[in-house]
Amino acid sequence: MKRLAIVALALFAVAFMTTGAWAEGTKAGTTVSNTAYATYNIGAGATDYTAQSGAETFTVDELVNVELVHIQTNNVQVSLDEQDAVTVFEITNTGNGDENYHLVANSGYTTLLDGVSDDDFNPLNPIIYIDVNDDGAYDGGDSLFNSTNYPAGLSLIPDQTISLLVLNDIPDSGINVGEFGLTRLSCYSQTFGQGAAAGNTSASASNGANASVAGSTAGLGVDEWFYELVSVSISIDKSHFLDDGIATGDYYIPGATITYTLEVSASGAGDATNLLITDGIPVGTVFVSGSLKLDGVSVVDGSAVGGGTDFTDAADSDGATYISTTTTDANGDTCNGQVTFTFADLTAQALDTFSAADGAHVLSFQVTIIETGVTP
Repeated sequence: MKRLAIVALALFAVAFMTTGAWAEGTKAGTTVSNTAYATYNIGAGATDYTAQSGAETFTVDELVNVELVHIQTNNVQVSLDEQDAVTVFEITNTGNGDENYHLVANSGYTTLLDGVSDDDFNPLNPIIYIDVNDDGAYDGGDSLFNSTNYPAGLSLIPDQTISLLVLNDIPDSGINVGEFGLTRLSCYSQTFGQGAAAGNTSASASNGANASVAGSTAGLGVDEWFYELVSVSISIDKSHFLDDGIATGDYYIPGATITYTLEVSASGAGDATNLLITDGIPVGTVFVSGSLKLDGVSVVDGSAVGGGTDFTDAADSDGATYISTTTTDANGDTCNGQVTFTFADLTAQALDTFSAADGAHVLSFQVTIIETGVTP
């Protein structure tokens, strides 16, 4: 009796597969082919024989899924009648095929997505922009999303994430500090539309697939975020300290040095942004180079106390600048130069947004009363 020894090898072969990682696995339209192979001998013979099955081939269908989320961690602080207040969202194609998504912004809801909570006011005129440079801020390079610019929706390849900006106007009256208004962004796929449900199928597939299947999200996404009405006020308490070099009395004489201190504080709710403090160099005085400071000089019982942060005079990114050009201040008075403190650059001191919780901070600089015969 002859003995047949057969060794079977099942090999999985994938043809025409695009390499790379995809959000939901193998890309739609990929052709997958599987063939089984066998090698064997007959009896004690040394001849190797082979056999193989026919190929089993199929094309991967499209799975349509999406994720839409807001990415800000704090409420967007706004003021009455503010225009184009920005909320930021991200959309990700978590399906396995190229897909177009239509976007809809609506700020007219009064009940939150949790179905329980309510907001206090409705923001106005919501519009959507594609955040082209992905900086989370609205600027001239961003692309307006509408049916004219994107008639087929926003096109996303698998695993692609794009930042979206929803802009709203804030009412000019009828709301109070501390109240909230929501804006909501939703999306739906070009393939299945707004009424889709998980498990829906479509024979009119794209991406080289034979069919499309609505995944767990059904190609639908929705999220919301909130505006908070705040009111913050900035106050500046200005004082000066005279050093005239004379032991007794205070004499404002040529050559005397004056240290100006600007104690800046905030009150109310919310953060002040883009805070800029300017002060002119009085005519009859000249700026003392290297005297720009933050919390470095305060007047305590008539004495100067050192320390704090020193700034350069140059127009750089350290938060303080001196310019020597004759200028005019906000009151129309001529000044012999100007100092500027830019709080947006004070990131190292965590003062780029300024609120009551930051307490008071002292900015300071020095001038010298011009001596006779000295040209400033």
